[in-house]
Amino acid sequence: MSTIKRNIKIVILGDCYVGKTSILKRYIENQYSNDYKYTIAINFLVKPVVRNNITNNIYFWDTAGSERFRTINSLFYRGADACIVVFDLTKIKTFSNISYWMDEFLLNTSPENAEKFPFVLLGNKSDLINDYTVGERMIENFCKERNIKYFSVSAKTYDNLEQAIGYIIDKAIERIELTTNKYDDEFDKISLNSNDDTEVDVNKKRCYCI
Repeated sequence: MSTIKRNIKIVILGDCYVGKTSILKRYIENQYSNDYKYTIAINFLVKPVVRNNITNNIYFWDTAGSERFRTINSLFYRGADACIVVFDLTKIKTFSNISYWMDEFLLNTSPENAEKFPFVLLGNKSDLINDYTVGERMIENFCKERNIKYFSVSAKTYDNLEQAIGYIIDKAIERIELTTNKYDDEFDKISLNSNDDTEVDVNKKRCYCI
């Protein structure tokens, strides 16, 4: 059993009614309902995931898609290790707003190496194939332009959810470990170059607070 624990924050973004809450409820609790109400401001769910003998407590921050909550939502983006962006395959307007959500997130977080920040794009409601209004070529072009991985998923049938969310969790862990290793290297250099009477703050590494 893993004794090492780490907290990871993943924000999920997208317009109202694209199925953000449904996706998280399905993935974390294996529950699905057609009656979910839209999220007010913010909500979060937690799922422990073990990787390399480390228990990663994944905090999924479920944000409201309504315009009136967008200013509030941006306050909760900070400290995120990865981001899920969701659109509805049957509503092209939700696809058109993806760039807004990504840009808004980056503007409010200013992450180091923003071009490499872990995003994943989910097209929800893949079970409604006869109702698609977003074409594959549109999605391919967007993903190529923004360098983002795409998964077609269904919260209702659980199609591809395990793979999609597993992908972004792994990317978040990879980013954290790269950042931690960078700070470790910097700490080692400081330690080697410090005089005996110089105090070094060993806690100036990544904080896993939520």
